[in-house]
Amino acid sequence: MWRLVFSVLLALPSLSVSAADIVFRNGDVYTVDATRSWASAVAIEGNQIVYVGGEDGVQSFINENTDVIDLDGRMLLPGFHDGHLHPMGGGEALSKLALDGVYDREDLFSRIQTYAEANPELPWVLGQGWIEAPFLPAGVPNKQMLDRLVPDRPAFFYNASHHQAWANSKALEIAGITAATPDPENGVIDREEDGTPSGSLHESAMDLVRTHVPETTDQDRVVSVGQALDTMARYGITAFMDAGSSPESERAFSTLHNQGAVTARAVLCQRFHEDIDDETQIAAMLVRRQQLDHEFLRATCVKLMLDGIVEHHTSALLEPYADKPESRGMIFMQPDRVNRVVEKLDALGFQIHVHSIADRSTRVALDAFENAIRVNGFRDARPTQAHLQLVNPADIPRFRALGVIPNISPIWMRLDFWEQMAIDAIGPERGAQLFNAQDYLRHGGNLVWGTDWSVTSLAPLEGIETAVTRRHLGGVNPGNMQTDKTWMPDQTLNLEQAIAAYTIQGAYLMHMEDKTGSIEVGKFADLVVLEENLFEIPALEIHSVNTDLTVFDGQIIYRRQ
Repeated sequence: MWRLVFSVLLALPSLSVSAADIVFRNGDVYTVDATRSWASAVAIEGNQIVYVGGEDGVQSFINENTDVIDLDGRMLLPGFHDGHLHPMGGGEALSKLALDGVYDREDLFSRIQTYAEANPELPWVLGQGWIEAPFLPAGVPNKQMLDRLVPDRPAFFYNASHHQAWANSKALEIAGITAATPDPENGVIDREEDGTPSGSLHESAMDLVRTHVPETTDQDRVVSVGQALDTMARYGITAFMDAGSSPESERAFSTLHNQGAVTARAVLCQRFHEDIDDETQIAAMLVRRQQLDHEFLRATCVKLMLDGIVEHHTSALLEPYADKPESRGMIFMQPDRVNRVVEKLDALGFQIHVHSIADRSTRVALDAFENAIRVNGFRDARPTQAHLQLVNPADIPRFRALGVIPNISPIWMRLDFWEQMAIDAIGPERGAQLFNAQDYLRHGGNLVWGTDWSVTSLAPLEGIETAVTRRHLGGVNPGNMQTDKTWMPDQTLNLEQAIAAYTIQGAYLMHMEDKTGSIEVGKFADLVVLEENLFEIPALEIHSVNTDLTVFDGQIIYRRQ
């Protein structure tokens, strides 16, 4: 309330105010403040918002040095907050072969072969993003297919989820993977009938090849992270949570920070590794947290990985898979260890970020958070669990009760090829519980969005549209080019809820709701201008709206040409 009063007082022409550096006027300003209110003008001085209100009140903030931007009816929003992404991987993917959204086998093969022939100097042919559709009915590629396309060098391609990879014979040979190679812990090597590796690898089995891919340099990583930040700026993302940083990626961020080139507020979640001694890596994480405590860059979070994905039967279920009744999937860390690690990290003041896809892994994490509260006492820790594809209905109220933030990739909330695979794996009854985002809000949860980029699109407006419609973008299924239908309509969000999950709720996740996430006097000037007002267009057109301008910390960091 005091902010609203202060804003009104600033609008009074009788008060003496200093001129603003930037003024936005004549626009549809959706402030996402406590009342979800609207304004038409905003003034920025330095890196802070100093006025929010109407046209008359902003005039006193303007002089000959003010950059006055006429919005001409365009929409001004708080900068978007992405609660779960992989900036290093996203930046690296920009220089690799992208196979996203390719449904036709011959098209897929042509892209791989053309890329390999056009880049003969590459020691390895690398890419990502393929889906199972081109390989039906089996849905799994093999090394023979890739050998024909890339016969002269090792080739290695992550699928869209990054939980499976496709390797040719040369890559398998370099990695020493043979019929005698056992499945590693928390991993699967797909095999031919005679036991020889087929070329498909799941979860930790991918590391058997990944460790032989030529190492990138520190400068390469700086370039990749810089490209990731530039891409975020083009989409209006001004804050994010890195869901699994490494010492290498953290060095790249530090280099860019020292150069004044970090253009978003970042919380880095240091990746906890299941195969490393707990005390050893936690001690190293404490050192890295102390070293990475900058204005825009904090390593105050730790990422735990508890399971794989439903579609490949590697996520952890409470009950067996419908199409594989002998299996309940994989739990990457046993509950007693999860309890110990979470309790220790919580006591040390770390925020905890958990990958939990299915109901068993989700419950293990919630139990661990409950145990930490019992042992350490409650604090404003704001742990988060990411993805939450399948959650037992009995566990949904626990998020609010335990202060755990549900963190979902909204663009997954549609009945696409992947979700149909998941339903086939777990059966229709549990399939009706996938991505029940609205249920968290009904129980008072602080729902946030995380794209999981580069696994899926970074574009916030694509996620917002999907959350509101639970349909493919524009209502068209790219697999068969037919208009689709709303999937689970009772779980759709309204536009206000979908925007809040990308702004003020994302700021809450990052302990920054008093500084960012809404357009209010005294908050940082992190803003995005959209070419149209999202509330005035059909929901199925939201994804096509352009980002015209992005402001971070009072500086314009992107302007659409």
